[in-house]
Amino acid sequence: MERLTINVNKQMDGFIFSLDPLAKRDIKQEFPAANPITSIFISYDTKASFEALYGKMQKHIYPALVGIDSEDDLKKIRHIEFIDFSSKKTLYAI
Repeated sequence: MERLTINVNKQMDGFIFSLDPLAKRDIKQEFPAANPITSIFISYDTKASFEALYGKMQKHIYPALVGIDSEDDLKKIRHIEFIDFSSKKTLYAI
């Protein structure tokens, strides 16, 4: 899989990281054992605490969203972009 786009929506109390239905379909086609989920909510407080201890949260969000445990399979996703859903601007890339 060449590219994965993750939508990021800011809420009053945190962020929602999500995959669109086409991305979920592509993940299932590329990785039949994967169990992608639609979205993950992270509060501002949780994000700040987590990043103080472990670094950028995005590196942990995308494996959870795509539902893949294998490092080898995760490496097959060459480019991952976190896009602000409303402005369509790239917030973070891996």
